[in-house]
Amino acid sequence: MLVTTPSRATTTRPVPARPRPVPARPRPAVELSDPIPTRWALTGIVALVGANVAAALLEPLPANPAASEPWFIPVLSMIVTLAMLAALGGLLARQRWGLGMSALAGGISVLMVLGCPLSGHHHFGLWWVGEIAAVAAWTGISLAGLRSAPNRQLSDPAAR
Repeated sequence: MLVTTPSRATTTRPVPARPRPVPARPRPAVELSDPIPTRWALTGIVALVGANVAAALLEPLPANPAASEPWFIPVLSMIVTLAMLAALGGLLARQRWGLGMSALAGGISVLMVLGCPLSGHHHFGLWWVGEIAAVAAWTGISLAGLRSAPNRQLSDPAAR
């Protein structure tokens, strides 16, 4: 047996209209050939040089100086060195690809610093924390500059 209730008159309230979301302005396309502001170029140079000076000052003598290093360490060191030279050239020319090369060199350097004590080349210590902080900061600054808005006033003379 089904039980029903008497029907009642219902009042409907109008649902307030939701405001339409404002579409976000699309970020301008960023190309590696775009120029960068002077402050990003100087910040990238200071980060690159500062991180490498800090790493050289903090790194202790090897745990076993007679141990040979694996074949890929000199290859990675050469890639990092060439990428740093290219990064310095690009940053001095205020080109975005200089930040890209700096981020590449910094990323490989982070991996090399992480792997150094793991391979037995050095012992873990406070030097390692300082060195990883310096190299990670360099990489982070390079990536932040790489993601920054392009300086259209430098690349487009009509925008002036």
